Amino acid sequence: MLQIGDIVFSRDNSLVSKIIRLRTLSQWSHVGILSGYHRGVHLVISARWKGVVEDILEYDWPKTRQVLRVRGITEAEVRTIVGFCKMQLGKRYDFCGLLDFLTFQKHQSDDRWFCSELVYAALRYAGIDIFRGRKDRAFVSPGDIYENPLLEIVHN
Repeated sequence: MLQIGDIVFSRDNSLVSKIIRLRTLSQWSHVGILSGYHRGVHLVISARWKGVVEDILEYDWPKTRQVLRVRGITEAEVRTIVGFCKMQLGKRYDFCGLLDFLTFQKHQSDDRWFCSELVYAALRYAGIDIFRGRKDRAFVSPGDIYENPLLEIVHN
């Protein structure tokens, strides 16, 4: 059963998705945080081309997806993660950050986000450092988060 705070991974057949997956050697190109429920559907916050938005999982996300959860996550941590993501709603997409990520450079902006950067920052904000300081948020991919042993699969 899905829970608020779960981490949702997806991919589609777009060129950008394929480039991200090729560059990161991962099956996933997008990631977001399950932020709530409304009228029987799941809501997910993520950074998309149109900025940080809250979408409906069942309608706005590709069907190829998987959901993971931080092992042992507390309700307080979930509230902090989702609260952080909600504070980012409406902020712009970090096109430069994505380009930097793809070219191994660093010029990130604190008021713009790309998807994995947002999820990693939200986890860190809640005190969950899944990389134990070994990875800069500017270089975290959906695949990096997905492969982390502190996460467990909860839904295919």
